[in-house]
Amino acid sequence: MLFVDHARKQMRRRDVDALQVQRCLLRGEITEGPYVPIASRTGTWRCNIEANVSGDQLRVVVEIPEDATSILVITVIRVG
Repeated sequence: MLFVDHARKQMRRRDVDALQVQRCLLRGEITEGPYVPIASRTGTWRCNIEANVSGDQLRVVVEIPEDATSILVITVIRVG
C-alpha cells in the first residue's frame, strides 16, 4: 500500500492514520467502481472502499496499477 501526497495531506487533515486506512481496505466493501476517472492521465482503474473503522465511517479511494504489486491510496475521506 502506497500513499500519494494528497492522501497523506488529507489523512493529517482528517486525523486518520495508516492503520485505519489498512483496516478500511481489509474490512470494507467497494461502494463505487472499478472505474477509470474521466480526467485520468494514466487510464488506471480506481475504486472507492468504505468501512466503519474505530467508530468512524471512512472512504478510501485507491488506484490499482497494471502490475498489481501494490495499491495506491489516492485520498481518504470521513463520511458523514
